[in-house]
Formats: sequence, C-alpha cells, structure tokens
Amino acid sequence: MSSPLRNFRATGSIFGRRSAQSNENTVEVDKRAAESWTALAQYRPSIEAQLQRPGLRTFHGDRHSPYVFPDDVKEGMRLNKEHQLIRQAFNGFNFWSIPRTLLDSGVNVLDVGCGTGIWLSEIYQDFPRCQFYGVDITTSSWADVFRRLGANIRFTQGNVLVGLPFESNTFDYVHQQGLISGIPESKWPVVIAELTRVLKPGGYLDLVEMDPLPLVAPTPAADHFGNLAHQMFLARGVNFRVVYNLQQLVENDRNLSHTTLVRRTAPIGWDGKIGEAWKANLKDMYGGMLPFACQALRITSDEWSELVEAVLQDYSDGSSFTNMFRICARKSNY
Repeated sequence: MSSPLRNFRATGSIFGRRSAQSNENTVEVDKRAAESWTALAQYRPSIEAQLQRPGLRTFHGDRHSPYVFPDDVKEGMRLNKEHQLIRQAFNGFNFWSIPRTLLDSGVNVLDVGCGTGIWLSEIYQDFPRCQFYGVDITTSSWADVFRRLGANIRFTQGNVLVGLPFESNTFDYVHQQGLISGIPESKWPVVIAELTRVLKPGGYLDLVEMDPLPLVAPTPAADHFGNLAHQMFLARGVNFRVVYNLQQLVENDRNLSHTTLVRRTAPIGWDGKIGEAWKANLKDMYGGMLPFACQALRITSDEWSELVEAVLQDYSDGSSFTNMFRICARKSNY
C-alpha cells in the first residue's frame, strides 16, 4: 500500500497567512473546570504517571461502539478543553431551549456520552436542585470522579446504541454532545428514538455536534487527509457529514416537535488565541487517532504525525473553520 503522504507537500496554500494584527480573541479560563481537575488529581493517583508516558494510551473496549478515541486522562483533558470552547461558541451557555425557570425548580437531567462529567459538574453548580444522571460506555475510568462531583449526580455505564438503562418517560431534559464519531450513520434514527423514549412528554432534547474536519480551501494535504479520515471512519459506518443532516433526522422522528437549529463556526489556527486553541484541540484529537490510523492505513506513526502537522498548517494558512450545530426539540405531549 502506498504511503498516504504522497504528493501532499504543497508549496503553500492559496490563501496567505492572516496578519498578526488579527483580532486577538481571548479564550475563557474556566475556574470551575480547573477546580474539577484539582479534585480529579486527588482521587486519580495514576494521572501523573499516565501523563509522563505519552506513548501509553488506553481505549474503550465496547464491541458495540465504533468509537476509536482514547479513554485516558490525556483524552479527558482534551475533551474538557473542547467542552469549554464549544460552550464559549454558544454564548457561554451549557443549556439551550429548556427554560431556566424549569431547571431552577429542579428536574431530571440526563447527559448521554457524559465522558469526564465536565458538563454535568458545571450545570449542577448552576442548578443544584436538579437530579443529574450521566451515562457512558466507559466502565471505570471516571467512576471515582463522578462520586465526588455532587450529591445529585449519578453515573451509569451504558451504550445508547444498544439501549439506555432507564425507564421510558423519565427525564425532563436530555443532553448529548460530541458523539458524531461514535454513532454509525445508519443508527442515528435509532439513537434519536432512544433519546426520545426516555424523555418525558413535553421534555427537551439538546444535541450538540461538530464536524471534526474543518472547511478549508483545497490543498493537497487537506484533501488527502480528509479522504483518508472519511475512508477510515466509513469503514466503521461513521460519516462525519451527518452533522449537516442532523436537523432533518430529528424532524423525521414523529415523537418530536418544535425543532430548532443553531449553528456556530470557529477559526482553526488563525484569528488570535481562540483559533490557536481550536487548532491545538484538533492536533490532540488527530493524535489520539494514531493507533487506529496506523492500523487502518498501514503506515508508521511518523507518517501519520507528519500528515497531521501538514494539514494543520494548511488549516491555519487557509483560514479554515469548523462547524458546530445545536439541534433542539421537544417530545410531543402524548
């Protein structure tokens, strides 16, 4: 098999680099997130050992999931930073569509694919009267952390692809974020139906997803990387472009109504600190794909790393941006 690095070394992108005087947006420093990691360090004595061994990565072992990204502290730190960037893009809000007064009164809230629990820990501090539940395919990585996030936060192991471990009509608000790479394209209607099943009549659904392949002017590296990534994930049934059709999939569910779409974009590697933060996030994301990419493409880790560096440079030079989508709906009252 020929190397995926063939012909990708371009002399430059068709756009020049933006001026250093570009607007220097600042990235919000979240004190609560820092506090959560301080607490994490107290109960995860292996954290420093893991971080000192960057070549040692652990992964999910759920045979029902196509998810290929790591299940370790390094990935948890990346996901927490990505959460902060996404929240900032949506005006700093962790919730959408559901009335604040309803959350203030105390309702049942579910986070599907809760990962490190960062979303739960933050929204719990804003609405302590609610009962919060998190479900994820991980079996143990963050269990100790969840037990210490708050008295009203509970963690359950489960996989939305095979059915959530909750009774029907249980939750007033169901949130799911960042599972585009863990759900096969053909399964999205099933997932939406399952999320709807556990919602109470009149309950609120909140889906937040992003396209992990930014839109950029064509370059040899960007085109080649995009094609390789699509090939790798399509082999597992996953299609990143489903995010552009997610609103229609929600509208197709007859048990949901009042569907709305909010779209946000973010620069990758340009437009100041916010662009650099998003570029760093993608670098770590693509780095987490390394074992999967090397096995699927039969290339070396150096070849994958070289390709990632080249495409990230093209993202910066080409003023690329990533797309984020928030699709909200309500369960019908019957």
